[in-house]
Amino acid sequence: MISYSKYSYGYLIEHRDDGVKVYRQYAKEIKKLGLGNSIYFYIYYYALLIFGKNNCQKGIGLIKKVVGRTPRL
Repeated sequence: MISYSKYSYGYLIEHRDDGVKVYRQYAKEIKKLGLGNSIYFYIYYYALLIFGKNNCQKGIGLIKKVVGRTPRL
């Protein structure tokens, strides 16, 4: 399950535009399933919660541009 947790950004971002309350409830349910057991899950969760979907997408684009590829997890 840790590998799913590392790549949780994809399924967290889908619910960020539904509002903070729905997003937090969704993440809580994901954690109950055991998919929130890595530091990456919490990084993605809080980044999306604080900065929102668009700013996170821009940040990831910037990281890819600087690094030259998608960072390995």
